[in-house]
Amino acid sequence: MWEPHDPAPWLLHVVFGIAAMAGAIVALVTTKGSRLHKLAGRIFVLPMVVASLTALAFVGGNIGPLVYVMSAATLYLLATSVLAIRNGIGAAPVLEKILVAIPAVLFAFSALFFVRNVSQGNLGQLFGPALYASVFLILVVGDVRLFLNRPAEHAKWIKRHLFRMLLAFAFAVRALFSIGVDVGLPFEVAVTAPIILALIATVWFQRRVDSGAVQ
Repeated sequence: MWEPHDPAPWLLHVVFGIAAMAGAIVALVTTKGSRLHKLAGRIFVLPMVVASLTALAFVGGNIGPLVYVMSAATLYLLATSVLAIRNGIGAAPVLEKILVAIPAVLFAFSALFFVRNVSQGNLGQLFGPALYASVFLILVVGDVRLFLNRPAEHAKWIKRHLFRMLLAFAFAVRALFSIGVDVGLPFEVAVTAPIILALIATVWFQRRVDSGAVQ
């Protein structure tokens, strides 16, 4: 576990991060669209913004560039997930076009990291960068498709919201490992497992949207 030079911002980061995790768990297990689900979603989003910003300002330099990737990705995911359920506001299309720069940059960063590992022969460290690059590319492609054909169907916006919220939660779980929570997993597994589980959960929830169980 890393030791911060200034414990105050670290404590702020941890407290808001815990609050966000609690909100996310409640949002996951409650009926989607219910008042409790919406309240829990807000409890997740707002503290998570603070946790991400404090990570960028105070945490990242101590525990590596991956924290910058996670923080930037989380802020992007939170913003676009909220915009997905607030898609009727006039500024939404402009904000979405601006925000797509974040996953585009993160895709390039992850792809370069993958190429570097290949060139250095670090074959055991290829899956993580490949997974992250693939996820960021999926996000970019999804945004571009949104720009070209803004959907009218409510279900498509719900799917977009769910996917991005689940990924944001996955990055939050991954951040727990970065501040020293030891779950006994190898580093490569700790980096990738939350993302893989989020992708599996996305498929399950989106099928429920198609069946009408989630609205």
